[in-house]
Amino acid sequence: MSTEPGGELTPNPNEPRPALGLFVRLALLLTAVLFLLAVSILCYRWIIDREPSSLVILNGSDALEGVVAHISGVGMAQPIEATFEPQEKYILKFHLAPGNYTLSLTRGDQNLFQLDFNISARHVQMLDLWRQFPSTRPSALSEHTGESEY
Repeated sequence: MSTEPGGELTPNPNEPRPALGLFVRLALLLTAVLFLLAVSILCYRWIIDREPSSLVILNGSDALEGVVAHISGVGMAQPIEATFEPQEKYILKFHLAPGNYTLSLTRGDQNLFQLDFNISARHVQMLDLWRQFPSTRPSALSEHTGESEY
């Protein structure tokens, strides 16, 4: 580089230029390759993964307090388990992928109930267990079933 009388720097045509153009091109190429690799991995996972797009709701009663619900199905490493509790108002929710499943209710080592069911994609299935296991609490109607005093 040389300095002209006006104070401006001008490049000398005889001096070698730094090879930044090659570095910039390689950096852009590497960035593009990494971007395409990330997008292809996301697309691959999106295609092969089965997401739990369905919902199973178990409606229980106080008769099921402490009972463990097990849902097992083909392709599941372990059954999904949840316990009926009063804090959750004896309602259990399971997000599942479409397919065939088996519901088992156990209290300790005793198997109380078993049901095979199928759920399709983007479907909500409600299983009302309070019919098989009615509440043990007295209802408000049972107190006033006698004759009226009026």
